[in-house]
Amino acid sequence: MTDFTDSYQILYQEIIETTEQIKEKSADLAKTMHTLGEHLEKLGNVNYMIRCDRLHELYAWLSKMSTGTGNHLANLGDLFNVYLGSH
Repeated sequence: MTDFTDSYQILYQEIIETTEQIKEKSADLAKTMHTLGEHLEKLGNVNYMIRCDRLHELYAWLSKMSTGTGNHLANLGDLFNVYLGSH
């Protein structure tokens, strides 16, 4: 029985460490996606200034999608950490 509890404790500690890494990496990826969204928005503004309405609209939607995906990734990392990394 002690072997079982020792192996359980070791595996659980590995899960905690892994979920912390997942949270950190998902936060980094979310930050990158938000930066991408900002750059896409700037591209959209440039296209608006040169009167390319279709490209302006496209870049605006891509910017929103990138930002939304970044938010989703950050929330997903938090969920992994909360539900698997904490007891």
